[in-house]
Amino acid sequence: MAIEKIKEILEILYRIKMLNDDIGEAQLKKDGILVNVKTYEDEIERIEIEFEEKEAEKIKKHKKLLENENKVVEIEDHIRNLESSIPTMKTNDEYFKLQDKVNELKEEKNRVEDNILALMEENEEYRRTFKELEVRKNTNLEKINKEIAGHRSELENLEKRLETGNAEKAEKLASINPTMTNRYNKLEQRFTSNPIVYLNGETCTGCNMGVPPQVRVNIKMMDKIEYCQNCGRILLVRRAE
Repeated sequence: MAIEKIKEILEILYRIKMLNDDIGEAQLKKDGILVNVKTYEDEIERIEIEFEEKEAEKIKKHKKLLENENKVVEIEDHIRNLESSIPTMKTNDEYFKLQDKVNELKEEKNRVEDNILALMEENEEYRRTFKELEVRKNTNLEKINKEIAGHRSELENLEKRLETGNAEKAEKLASINPTMTNRYNKLEQRFTSNPIVYLNGETCTGCNMGVPPQVRVNIKMMDKIEYCQNCGRILLVRRAE
């Protein structure tokens, strides 16, 4: 293969190497962002579940208060009914039994009213706590959703970067000969992110194995496309930035 053609292919390989590095960096950032987004989404779910549980508890407490208030009404109705029947009593024994029942109901009413007062205090305290929880929930959700929105915006930019990089890479690969393209594709199947690596002194940076002296010379002279004799990756010399 003519030296000029080799140099042309090497230039394309250098560009593909740069694209691979950029694609790899973008993919790594994307994966990290997706993990963060999932963490935020899990936190939203946790907050929502906690809020729903507290809301259910608030409803339960209010229901219990209403039940006790209804119980007082029932007792009062019962007492009135009993007291209205006093004129019909024929014996002292019947009267005293009725009075005993009325007194028993009044004691029960007092107990229920005490429960109502305790429940009212408990409900009031719970309402304050629930209100604070609601404010905290809304503040946290607003903050988290803002974070997620920022991450999604960054994800869109990374997706465009990946799309552009992969499109240019495909175009560059299509511009070299089919034999070279096929070999590159096989290498990429084995080494997804780094089928092309730099020479570091006497070592292949892909597998960290030594590279023979003549191969190193050829790489630096750019007059031959060289592959690592250990891992098979395409070897390039790092250019000064």
